[in-house]
Amino acid sequence: MLTRLRGSVKPFLDRLGRALAAAGVRPNHITALSLVVAAALPLVLIRFGALPASAVILMSAALDVLDGAVARAGGMVSRVGAIFDSFADRVSDAFFIGSLALVGINQLLVIASLTSSFLISYLRARGEAAGLRMEGVGLMERGDRVLALLIIYLVTGLTSVRYGEYALAVFFALTSATVIQRWVTILSGVRE
Repeated sequence: MLTRLRGSVKPFLDRLGRALAAAGVRPNHITALSLVVAAALPLVLIRFGALPASAVILMSAALDVLDGAVARAGGMVSRVGAIFDSFADRVSDAFFIGSLALVGINQLLVIASLTSSFLISYLRARGEAAGLRMEGVGLMERGDRVLALLIIYLVTGLTSVRYGEYALAVFFALTSATVIQRWVTILSGVRE
């Protein structure tokens, strides 16, 4: 869903990407910094709570958006960079979702949500490897999932763990629906 907004923020990101690339910033450095910030999430969550942890998610997500802009603006797009970015996204997702167990959200729900989130990315990769266009397929692409997780942390911090758990249950339902949407797209697009 957030993919549709990409066009409206692209000019700003392009300008910022050009400025950072001209300053010598490398996209893989931004990706690594995004990963380090995401890895700090459990520590921030335990020490300071869910509201400050939501700021960590926002910072990591902002860096994740910037690495691609810098790569494109600086002519530094590479397969290694794309693989590193995808790897960093999965590890960040694990920190974002897995850390919810630290505040007392049901561990089975956390594991199920992490699994469905990973399956969305896996099915995109498999679908694209089969020659299908998978961008825009499903309700919960990565940006949507990160935004939803940010909201879950805010809900948990502003209300209670119980309401955070309800929000994660909605997240699980939406990510599961996305898994089904992508699976159906792959099945209908790939012929043996």
